[in-house]
Amino acid sequence: MRNLIVSDAVAVIVDLAQVSVLADPLLGGPQACPRCEQDMAVDGAATVVVRRFADGLHLVRIAHPACLPSAVFDTEIEPVTPDDRHLTAPASARPTLFPLPGGADLPLLVVSLHDRVVVPGRGVSPIRLNQLIMTEGLQLVTGPATWLPQPAPGWRLLAADGWATLTAADASVVYDGELALWPAWRRAALACGWVWLCVGVIGLSDGCDIGQELRAAMAAELLATGLVETCFPGPVPHRHE
Repeated sequence: MRNLIVSDAVAVIVDLAQVSVLADPLLGGPQACPRCEQDMAVDGAATVVVRRFADGLHLVRIAHPACLPSAVFDTEIEPVTPDDRHLTAPASARPTLFPLPGGADLPLLVVSLHDRVVVPGRGVSPIRLNQLIMTEGLQLVTGPATWLPQPAPGWRLLAADGWATLTAADASVVYDGELALWPAWRRAALACGWVWLCVGVIGLSDGCDIGQELRAAMAAELLATGLVETCFPGPVPHRHE
């Protein structure tokens, strides 16, 4: 195990779970010092350093204490490696209907966050998700007993013309992009006056089983939920009989 040196500035960005990954070579994998580019030893001392890019992305690395102190280094250079580039993409969203006994459907919106902190061996950190839970009123889903969503005051989904904007209670934008809502989903949302929102680190690839992906996110404690007010400023298509 590595003995990691973490400064106060770095500790604000990198949580204890991430530090434990960096300390364990079996989890973090082989790493090179960002200054001298030599391989890091599997034991001994190492500093935790963070590169903070202009677009808000944070890359976390370990370095030799003689090469770099534990600190946050700002840079205007954009991330260029393939592993970093996909993390600059916006959040992705997928609407679906959750069937209830009796034939009713609940409108469900699944939003997968692309967080801005990257740690070797762990990938995307749930820092943004934790913020939405602790300060914005969402509820962490840890098991079947916590699946039932509670109202999330201040949250709002505005959807029109194939585009949707989801804002948190502090008016920060969680999702802003294309969202195709079929008529049955829109009617269910209008009937309820809200949508069941699931936010987290969720796999939303084409053809995925959304239920399975939600259960996986729940097991990893990377899923939050809440009932969100919905507004459709445009006309609502009606089903043709």
